[in-house]
Amino acid sequence: MLAGELYLATDPELVAADLRAQNLLFRFNLTPPDAIDERRALLVELFGGFGAGAVVQPSFRCDYGSNITIGEGTFINYDCVFLDCNRIAIGREVQIAPRVQIYTSPATCPPEYWRWAIPAGCSGQFPISECILSIDGESEERR
Repeated sequence: MLAGELYLATDPELVAADLRAQNLLFRFNLTPPDAIDERRALLVELFGGFGAGAVVQPSFRCDYGSNITIGEGTFINYDCVFLDCNRIAIGREVQIAPRVQIYTSPATCPPEYWRWAIPAGCSGQFPISECILSIDGESEERR
């Protein structure tokens, strides 16, 4: 999957990684608004990297979490979905609007690509209100 191999979501290792992430997300998405330290601890455990001062508002959804890195000072607003079948790298001080969806998942592509996953990312210090990821891995951010 990350090494350019075919992606098969029913692989036992991926099923276990998904279950781990879904349990962490379940806990994160049910935290009370004043549980800032608990939220941060859950996200540090979930993500491959979570920068100082970064904030993710619930509800948040992803596949595995471990393929996502969030830069310092980044703010991710409510109801975002990051399908991280491959790496998603969000830079520092990025502002992401509510309901932004970033897919590395091939299910959003034509059928001939369904078993491949491609990386996605964006650089820092600007807002994203919509993100479109093309099959060649190039992302287009719209402000």
